Amino acid sequence: MMKKIFYLLLISFISTISIAGNVIVKSSIDSTAIRIGEQATIRLEAIQNENQTVLFPVLSDTIISGLEVVTLSKKDTTILDNKDLQVVQNVVVTAFDSALFYIPPFAFVVDGKDSVLSNTLSLKILPYQVDTLNADIADIRPIYSAPINWREIAEYVFFALLIVAIIVGIYFGYRYYKKRKENKKEEEIIVVDPYEYAMREFSRIRDEKLWQKARIKEYYTDLTFVLRRYISIRFEIDAIEMTSDQIIDAVDLFLDNELKKEKQELETLLRLSDLVKFAKWIPETTENEKMLNTALLFVEATKPKEETLEENQKIEKNLEKENLSE
Repeated sequence: MMKKIFYLLLISFISTISIAGNVIVKSSIDSTAIRIGEQATIRLEAIQNENQTVLFPVLSDTIISGLEVVTLSKKDTTILDNKDLQVVQNVVVTAFDSALFYIPPFAFVVDGKDSVLSNTLSLKILPYQVDTLNADIADIRPIYSAPINWREIAEYVFFALLIVAIIVGIYFGYRYYKKRKENKKEEEIIVVDPYEYAMREFSRIRDEKLWQKARIKEYYTDLTFVLRRYISIRFEIDAIEMTSDQIIDAVDLFLDNELKKEKQELETLLRLSDLVKFAKWIPETTENEKMLNTALLFVEATKPKEETLEENQKIEKNLEKENLSE
């Protein structure tokens, strides 16, 4: 019986070769006997032509019942001197019961049709020998604390600090943005004569020549914004937030009948501006220049008198402070 087992183990240890279609497959094991819980490595090998496709056996968590797969390496390919390919894959196995395992042949599939079998293997799992006669009875070993993994701790600390840094960065970034916005609004609180402001801005618009550059919508948006801001300060109304109809009705309350023509020209300018901005209307070339002159004439006709300048400056400052508080 012992002789039979010896020959079986000897045959298993020595790799045998199976050949089919110029493909050579081998299987070997680095040890024929291990103790319970130890590991052995099964080497699967195929030698093939570079134009052939060889599929290795698909292994799960066990080779056979009781023989478990620990790890399955990636396939390693080597080009041989004769230009053939040598593909090797290692399978680490273990077992937790003493037994003699017969490992059946591994099936390799060549070019998706032919099946080539490797040689058989065997592996003997040896039990640990316990000296029950001389062994001393010992207490149960105490619980050992796991060693501190400083690398793992460092990773947790790093990510914690990173999250804190991001939160702090967002907080101070928001504060900086808010403070900068407030400072910018404060810088914009410049008390000026609304007439001087309008004349200066109209001069800028004329020099920029936006409508001559086919930037019609931008031209009318800029022009009406200056006019709306002038009306806001001059007549103490929030013309910037009003619709064209609301501005026309509000201004009508402040202007005398003597300025009937200016009111009509203002209405024409606002209506045309709405068509350009919202209906993509393209005015005639003469209308573009005329609308700037209309805005100039309206400001000239409604500019505040000297005694009301100081009051208008206070109104502008209060409007800016209200916007800042919002």
